[in-house]
Amino acid sequence: MSKLSRQRWTWSTVLLALLAMVAIQTAQAQGATVRIEIPSEGPKVGGEPFSVNVVVDDVTNLGAFEFQLTYDPSVVELQDFKEGPFLGSSGRRVECLPPSRAEGSLDFTCVTLGATPDGPTGSGVLATLTFQPVGAGTSALHLKQVTLADPPANRLPAQAKDASVTVGQTQEGGFRWVFWGRAIEAVAQGKAATVRVKAPSGGPEVGGEPFSVSVVVDDVTNLGAFEFELTYDRNVVDLQDAEEGPFLASGGRSVECLPPRRAEGSLVFTCAMLAGTPDGPSGSGVLTTLTFRPVGAGTSPLHLEQVVLADPSANRLPAQAEDASVTVGQTQEGGFRWVLWGPVIGGVGVALAAAVAGTWWLRRQPSKP
Repeated sequence: MSKLSRQRWTWSTVLLALLAMVAIQTAQAQGATVRIEIPSEGPKVGGEPFSVNVVVDDVTNLGAFEFQLTYDPSVVELQDFKEGPFLGSSGRRVECLPPSRAEGSLDFTCVTLGATPDGPTGSGVLATLTFQPVGAGTSALHLKQVTLADPPANRLPAQAKDASVTVGQTQEGGFRWVFWGRAIEAVAQGKAATVRVKAPSGGPEVGGEPFSVSVVVDDVTNLGAFEFELTYDRNVVDLQDAEEGPFLASGGRSVECLPPRRAEGSLVFTCAMLAGTPDGPSGSGVLTTLTFRPVGAGTSPLHLEQVVLADPSANRLPAQAEDASVTVGQTQEGGFRWVLWGPVIGGVGVALAAAVAGTWWLRRQPSKP
Protein backbone atom coordinates (compact mmCIF):
# COMPACT_ATOMS: atom_id res chain seq x y z
CA MET A 1 0.00 0.00 0.00
CA SER A 2 1.39 3.37 -0.99
CA LYS A 3 1.94 6.21 1.44
CA LEU A 4 -0.88 8.23 -0.21
CA SER A 5 -3.27 5.29 0.09
CA ARG A 6 -2.39 4.87 3.76
CA GLN A 7 -3.05 8.57 4.36
CA ARG A 8 -6.40 8.38 2.61
CA TRP A 9 -7.33 5.28 4.65
CA THR A 10 -6.28 7.01 7.86
CA TRP A 11 -8.28 10.15 7.14
CA SER A 12 -11.31 8.07 6.10
CA THR A 13 -11.11 6.16 9.37
CA VAL A 14 -10.85 9.37 11.39
CA LEU A 15 -13.78 10.89 9.47
CA LEU A 16 -15.97 7.83 10.09
CA ALA A 17 -15.03 7.88 13.76
CA LEU A 18 -15.93 11.56 14.01
CA LEU A 19 -19.27 10.98 12.27
CA ALA A 20 -20.00 8.10 14.65
CA MET A 21 -19.20 10.29 17.66
CA VAL A 22 -21.48 13.04 16.32
CA ALA A 23 -24.28 10.54 15.79
CA ILE A 24 -23.86 9.18 19.33
CA GLN A 25 -23.80 12.65 20.84
CA THR A 26 -26.88 13.65 18.81
CA ALA A 27 -28.76 10.57 19.97
CA GLN A 28 -27.74 11.23 23.56
CA ALA A 29 -28.84 14.85 23.28
CA GLN A 30 -32.21 13.87 21.87
CA GLY A 31 -32.61 11.20 24.54
CA ALA A 32 -35.69 9.05 24.89
CA THR A 33 -39.00 9.57 23.12
CA VAL A 34 -42.33 9.70 24.89
CA ARG A 35 -45.20 9.11 22.47
CA ILE A 36 -48.89 8.30 22.34
CA GLU A 37 -50.07 4.97 20.99
CA ILE A 38 -53.67 5.14 19.71
CA PRO A 39 -55.99 2.24 18.76
CA SER A 40 -55.79 0.89 15.22
CA GLU A 41 -59.56 1.07 14.71
CA GLY A 42 -61.25 4.45 14.96
CA PRO A 43 -63.82 4.71 17.77
CA LYS A 44 -67.43 5.65 17.06
CA VAL A 45 -69.86 7.96 18.83
CA GLY A 46 -71.76 5.93 21.43
CA GLY A 47 -69.35 2.99 20.99
CA GLU A 48 -67.20 1.15 23.49
CA PRO A 49 -64.51 2.99 25.49
CA PHE A 50 -61.02 2.75 24.00
CA SER A 51 -57.51 2.78 25.46
CA VAL A 52 -54.55 5.01 24.69
CA ASN A 53 -51.00 4.13 25.83
CA VAL A 54 -48.30 6.62 26.73
CA VAL A 55 -45.10 4.86 25.67
CA VAL A 56 -41.39 5.61 26.23
CA ASP A 57 -38.76 4.49 23.70
CA ASP A 58 -34.97 4.19 24.04
CA VAL A 59 -34.69 5.25 27.68
CA THR A 60 -31.82 4.29 29.99
CA ASN A 61 -32.15 3.63 33.73
CA LEU A 62 -35.57 5.21 34.15
CA GLY A 63 -36.48 6.15 37.73
CA ALA A 64 -39.44 8.53 37.37
CA PHE A 65 -41.66 10.23 34.83
CA GLU A 66 -44.20 13.02 34.57
CA PHE A 67 -46.38 14.25 31.72
CA GLN A 68 -49.46 16.34 31.00
CA LEU A 69 -51.88 15.15 28.31
CA THR A 70 -54.46 17.49 26.82
CA TYR A 71 -57.47 16.47 24.69
CA ASP A 72 -60.76 17.81 23.35
CA PRO A 73 -63.53 16.96 25.87
CA SER A 74 -66.23 17.54 23.23
CA VAL A 75 -64.85 14.56 21.27
CA VAL A 76 -63.50 12.20 23.96
CA GLU A 77 -64.08 11.96 27.70
CA LEU A 78 -61.39 10.60 30.03
CA GLN A 79 -62.81 7.76 32.12
CA ASP A 80 -59.84 6.00 33.71
CA PHE A 81 -56.04 6.05 33.94
CA LYS A 82 -53.51 3.65 35.41
CA GLU A 83 -49.76 3.12 35.68
CA GLY A 84 -48.19 1.01 32.94
CA PRO A 85 -45.90 -1.96 33.61
CA PHE A 86 -42.60 -0.49 32.35
CA LEU A 87 -41.44 1.69 35.26
CA GLY A 88 -41.55 -1.18 37.77
CA SER A 89 -40.28 -3.84 35.36
CA SER A 90 -36.72 -3.87 36.82
CA GLY A 91 -38.01 -4.65 40.31
CA ARG A 92 -38.04 -1.17 41.80
CA ARG A 93 -40.93 -0.05 44.02
CA VAL A 94 -43.24 2.39 42.21
CA GLU A 95 -45.32 5.16 43.77
CA CYS A 96 -47.68 7.33 41.71
CA LEU A 97 -49.04 10.68 42.87
CA PRO A 98 -52.81 11.26 42.70
CA PRO A 99 -53.43 12.43 39.11
CA SER A 100 -54.39 16.07 38.65
CA ARG A 101 -57.42 16.44 36.38
CA ALA A 102 -58.98 19.47 34.76
CA GLU A 103 -61.36 19.87 31.84
CA GLY A 104 -59.50 18.50 28.84
CA SER A 105 -56.24 17.65 30.63
CA LEU A 106 -54.53 15.13 32.92
CA ASP A 107 -51.22 15.40 34.86
CA PHE A 108 -49.69 12.01 35.74
CA THR A 109 -46.54 11.44 37.86
CA CYS A 110 -44.85 8.22 39.03
CA VAL A 111 -41.52 7.68 40.82
CA THR A 112 -39.51 4.71 42.06
CA LEU A 113 -38.02 4.30 45.54
CA GLY A 114 -34.75 2.84 46.81
CA ALA A 115 -31.12 2.78 45.69
CA THR A 116 -31.19 -0.57 43.89
CA PRO A 117 -31.73 -2.08 41.42
CA ASP A 118 -31.26 0.21 38.42
CA GLY A 119 -34.29 1.46 36.58
CA PRO A 120 -35.52 -0.20 33.39
CA THR A 121 -33.86 0.43 30.04
CA GLY A 122 -35.47 0.19 26.63
CA SER A 123 -39.09 0.79 25.67
CA GLY A 124 -42.46 0.20 27.31
CA VAL A 125 -45.81 1.55 28.46
CA LEU A 126 -45.74 4.29 31.09
CA ALA A 127 -49.50 4.76 31.47
CA THR A 128 -52.79 3.59 29.97
CA LEU A 129 -55.70 6.00 29.62
CA THR A 130 -59.29 5.01 28.86
CA PHE A 131 -61.54 7.37 26.91
CA GLN A 132 -65.23 7.34 26.00
CA PRO A 133 -66.06 8.67 22.51
CA VAL A 134 -68.72 11.35 22.98
CA GLY A 135 -68.73 13.44 19.79
CA ALA A 136 -67.79 13.13 16.13
CA GLY A 137 -64.54 14.87 15.22
CA THR A 138 -60.79 14.77 15.78
CA SER A 139 -59.15 15.35 19.15
CA ALA A 140 -55.47 16.16 19.40
CA LEU A 141 -53.67 14.17 22.10
CA HIS A 142 -50.94 16.61 23.08
CA LEU A 143 -48.10 15.78 25.47
CA LYS A 144 -46.76 18.68 27.54
CA GLN A 145 -44.29 19.07 30.40
CA VAL A 146 -42.74 15.66 29.74
CA THR A 147 -40.05 14.86 32.32
CA LEU A 148 -37.94 11.70 32.71
CA ALA A 149 -35.39 11.13 35.49
CA ASP A 150 -33.05 8.35 36.63
CA PRO A 151 -33.27 6.88 40.18
CA PRO A 152 -30.93 9.55 41.70
CA ALA A 153 -33.31 12.17 40.22
CA ASN A 154 -30.99 13.32 37.43
CA ARG A 155 -33.08 14.56 34.55
CA LEU A 156 -32.90 12.47 31.36
CA PRO A 157 -33.21 14.12 27.94
CA ALA A 158 -36.57 13.40 26.33
CA GLN A 159 -38.69 14.50 23.41
CA ALA A 160 -42.45 14.15 23.00
CA LYS A 161 -44.48 13.00 20.02
CA ASP A 162 -48.19 13.86 19.91
CA ALA A 163 -51.01 12.01 18.23
CA SER A 164 -54.68 12.47 17.46
CA VAL A 165 -57.79 10.32 17.51
CA THR A 166 -60.76 10.64 15.17
CA VAL A 167 -64.22 9.68 16.42
CA GLY A 168 -66.65 8.83 13.64
CA GLN A 169 -70.41 8.82 13.48
CA THR A 170 -71.97 5.39 13.55
CA GLN A 171 -74.43 4.48 10.81
CA GLU A 172 -77.90 6.03 11.01
CA GLY A 173 -77.05 9.31 12.71
CA GLY A 174 -74.56 8.11 15.25
CA PHE A 175 -76.57 5.46 17.07
CA ARG A 176 -75.04 2.22 18.33
CA TRP A 177 -76.61 -0.33 20.66
CA VAL A 178 -73.97 -1.73 23.02
CA PHE A 179 -75.66 -4.28 25.21
CA TRP A 180 -74.25 -7.66 24.24
CA GLY A 181 -70.74 -6.59 23.30
CA ARG A 182 -71.62 -5.83 19.67
CA ALA A 183 -73.04 -2.96 17.66
CA ILE A 184 -76.49 -3.51 16.18
CA GLU A 185 -77.03 -1.42 13.09
CA ALA A 186 -80.71 -0.78 12.44
CA VAL A 187 -82.53 -0.15 9.17
CA ALA A 188 -85.70 1.94 9.02
CA GLN A 189 -88.77 0.33 7.56
CA GLY A 190 -92.56 0.41 7.90
CA LYS A 191 -94.93 2.98 9.40
CA ALA A 192 -93.47 5.66 11.64
CA ALA A 193 -94.21 5.85 15.34
CA THR A 194 -94.20 9.17 17.18
CA VAL A 195 -92.03 9.96 20.18
CA ARG A 196 -93.21 13.09 21.94
CA VAL A 197 -92.66 15.11 25.09
CA LYS A 198 -95.64 15.48 27.42
CA ALA A 199 -95.25 18.55 29.62
CA PRO A 200 -97.40 19.29 32.71
CA SER A 201 -100.71 21.07 32.14
CA GLY A 202 -100.23 23.56 34.98
CA GLY A 203 -97.27 25.90 34.60
CA PRO A 204 -94.64 25.53 37.35
CA GLU A 205 -93.40 28.57 39.24
CA VAL A 206 -89.96 29.67 40.38
CA GLY A 207 -89.24 28.14 43.78
CA GLY A 208 -92.17 25.78 43.43
CA GLU A 209 -92.30 22.00 43.63
CA PRO A 210 -90.41 19.81 41.11
CA PHE A 211 -92.54 18.66 38.17
CA SER A 212 -92.50 15.64 35.87
CA VAL A 213 -92.23 15.41 32.09
CA SER A 214 -92.97 12.19 30.21
CA VAL A 215 -91.39 10.98 26.99
CA VAL A 216 -94.18 9.04 25.27
CA VAL A 217 -94.28 6.77 22.22
CA ASP A 218 -97.44 6.48 20.10
CA ASP A 219 -98.44 3.89 17.48
CA VAL A 220 -95.35 1.69 17.78
CA THR A 221 -95.30 -2.01 16.88
CA ASN A 222 -93.17 -4.65 18.64
CA LEU A 223 -90.83 -2.25 20.43
CA GLY A 224 -87.56 -3.74 21.62
CA ALA A 225 -85.32 -0.76 22.37
CA PHE A 226 -85.17 3.02 22.31
CA GLU A 227 -82.77 5.91 22.63
CA PHE A 228 -83.24 9.67 22.62
CA GLU A 229 -81.48 12.87 23.55
CA LEU A 230 -83.48 15.62 25.26
CA THR A 231 -82.14 19.17 25.44
CA TYR A 232 -83.48 21.95 27.67
CA ASP A 233 -82.62 25.40 29.03
CA ARG A 234 -80.78 25.09 32.35
CA ASN A 235 -81.52 28.73 33.15
CA VAL A 236 -85.21 27.83 33.39
CA VAL A 237 -85.31 24.18 34.54
CA ASP A 238 -82.82 21.84 36.20
CA LEU A 239 -82.99 18.07 35.59
CA GLN A 240 -83.10 16.18 38.89
CA ASP A 241 -83.99 12.59 37.98
CA ALA A 242 -84.62 10.27 35.03
CA GLU A 243 -86.23 6.85 35.25
CA GLU A 244 -87.48 4.21 32.85
CA GLY A 245 -91.20 4.29 32.09
CA PRO A 246 -93.46 1.22 32.24
CA PHE A 247 -94.15 0.76 28.52
CA LEU A 248 -91.05 -1.10 27.27
CA ALA A 249 -91.34 -3.82 29.93
CA SER A 250 -95.12 -4.13 29.59
CA GLY A 251 -94.75 -7.07 27.20
CA GLY A 252 -93.19 -9.17 29.95
CA ARG A 253 -89.53 -9.15 28.87
CA SER A 254 -86.56 -8.05 30.95
CA VAL A 255 -85.28 -4.55 30.24
CA GLU A 256 -81.79 -3.11 30.71
CA CYS A 257 -81.09 0.63 30.62
CA LEU A 258 -77.67 2.20 30.20
CA PRO A 259 -76.64 4.81 32.77
CA PRO A 260 -78.07 8.12 31.52
CA ARG A 261 -75.46 10.34 29.85
CA ARG A 262 -75.87 13.88 31.15
CA ALA A 263 -74.26 17.08 29.94
CA GLU A 264 -75.07 20.74 30.47
CA GLY A 265 -78.64 21.12 29.25
CA SER A 266 -78.99 17.64 27.77
CA LEU A 267 -79.72 14.00 28.62
CA VAL A 268 -79.23 10.81 26.57
CA PHE A 269 -81.38 7.88 27.69
CA THR A 270 -81.13 4.33 26.29
CA CYS A 271 -83.03 1.13 27.16
CA ALA A 272 -83.32 -2.27 25.46
CA MET A 273 -85.02 -5.59 26.10
CA LEU A 274 -82.92 -8.69 26.57
CA ALA A 275 -83.11 -11.64 24.20
CA GLY A 276 -86.03 -14.04 24.44
CA THR A 277 -89.79 -14.00 24.17
CA PRO A 278 -92.50 -12.67 24.00
CA ASP A 279 -92.63 -9.90 21.40
CA GLY A 280 -92.18 -6.30 22.42
CA PRO A 281 -95.15 -4.08 23.29
CA SER A 282 -97.29 -2.36 20.65
CA GLY A 283 -99.39 0.76 20.95
CA SER A 284 -98.64 3.79 23.08
CA GLY A 285 -97.07 4.38 26.47
CA VAL A 286 -94.48 6.16 28.59
CA LEU A 287 -90.84 5.45 27.76
CA THR A 288 -89.21 7.69 30.37
CA THR A 289 -90.21 10.06 33.17
CA LEU A 290 -88.00 13.05 33.85
CA THR A 291 -88.19 15.22 36.95
CA PHE A 292 -87.28 18.90 36.69
CA ARG A 293 -86.99 21.70 39.23
CA PRO A 294 -88.07 25.20 38.14
CA VAL A 295 -85.14 27.55 38.67
CA GLY A 296 -85.84 30.66 36.58
CA ALA A 297 -88.74 32.47 34.96
CA GLY A 298 -89.03 31.90 31.23
CA THR A 299 -89.78 29.26 28.61
CA SER A 300 -87.55 26.23 28.04
CA PRO A 301 -87.88 24.16 24.86
CA LEU A 302 -87.90 20.41 25.46
CA HIS A 303 -86.26 19.26 22.26
CA LEU A 304 -85.89 15.62 21.19
CA GLU A 305 -82.85 14.67 19.11
CA GLN A 306 -81.39 11.39 17.79
CA VAL A 307 -84.59 9.47 18.47
CA VAL A 308 -84.13 5.77 17.67
CA LEU A 309 -86.61 2.91 18.05
CA ALA A 310 -85.82 -0.75 17.27
CA ASP A 311 -87.65 -4.06 17.47
CA PRO A 312 -86.33 -7.00 19.57
CA SER A 313 -84.33 -8.25 16.56
CA ALA A 314 -82.57 -4.88 16.36
CA ASN A 315 -84.29 -3.81 13.16
CA ARG A 316 -84.74 -0.07 13.30
CA LEU A 317 -88.31 1.18 13.43
CA PRO A 318 -89.19 4.46 11.72
CA ALA A 319 -89.93 7.23 14.18
CA GLN A 320 -90.66 10.91 14.22
CA ALA A 321 -90.21 13.31 17.13
CA GLU A 322 -92.51 15.97 18.55
CA ASP A 323 -91.01 18.59 20.84
CA ALA A 324 -92.68 20.58 23.60
CA SER A 325 -91.87 23.46 25.91
CA VAL A 326 -92.49 24.41 29.51
CA THR A 327 -93.02 27.93 30.86
CA VAL A 328 -91.94 28.74 34.40
CA GLY A 329 -93.66 31.75 35.90
CA GLN A 330 -92.78 34.07 38.75
CA THR A 331 -94.71 33.45 41.94
CA GLN A 332 -96.92 36.21 43.29
CA GLU A 333 -95.21 39.25 44.92
CA GLY A 334 -91.98 38.97 42.93
CA GLY A 335 -91.40 35.33 43.64
CA PHE A 336 -92.29 35.31 47.37
CA ARG A 337 -94.88 32.79 48.42
CA TRP A 338 -96.99 33.09 51.59
CA VAL A 339 -96.98 29.51 52.79
CA LEU A 340 -96.31 29.47 56.49
CA TRP A 341 -96.66 32.99 57.79
CA GLY A 342 -99.62 34.16 55.73
CA PRO A 343 -102.32 32.87 58.14
CA VAL A 344 -100.33 34.09 61.15
CA ILE A 345 -99.88 37.58 59.73
CA GLY A 346 -103.56 37.63 58.73
CA GLY A 347 -104.62 36.77 62.30
CA VAL A 348 -102.39 39.49 63.74
CA GLY A 349 -103.92 41.96 61.27
CA VAL A 350 -107.46 41.12 62.39
CA ALA A 351 -106.53 41.50 66.06
CA LEU A 352 -104.82 44.81 65.38
CA ALA A 353 -107.83 46.12 63.47
CA ALA A 354 -110.11 45.15 66.37
CA ALA A 355 -107.88 46.97 68.86
CA VAL A 356 -107.88 50.16 66.76
CA ALA A 357 -111.67 50.03 66.42
CA GLY A 358 -112.06 49.56 70.22
CA THR A 359 -109.83 52.52 70.95
CA TRP A 360 -111.78 54.71 68.56
CA TRP A 361 -115.11 53.65 70.20
CA LEU A 362 -113.83 54.45 73.70
CA ARG A 363 -112.71 57.89 72.64
CA ARG A 364 -116.17 58.61 71.28
CA GLN A 365 -117.87 57.97 74.63
CA PRO A 366 -118.75 61.06 76.77
CA SER A 367 -116.50 61.68 79.73
CA LYS A 368 -117.89 60.92 83.17
CA PRO A 369 -118.30 63.98 85.49
